Amino acid sequence: QTAPTFVPSDATEIPGVDLNSLSEAQRNHLVYRLNMEPCPCGCNASIAACRINHPNCPLGKEKELVEKIMAEERKGQ
Repeated sequence: QTAPTFVPSDATEIPGVDLNSLSEAQRNHLVYRLNMEPCPCGCNASIAACRINHPNCPLGKEKELVEKIMAEERKGQ
């Protein structure tokens, strides 16, 4: 049996992520990235989908992972 292929998600709200400190453009890009980047846990879901569908995932809910991506967005990367 082969592992499922990564499929991006289209979540507009990410549980546990406070977007208030970002501009609208930064928020949009952050949500885009969380929907387009696979969760490092290996579930082949996006970081956003993993946070929504697998709330107990030790990697998908990693605060450091989302904070790293948020910091990159603040810097405009």
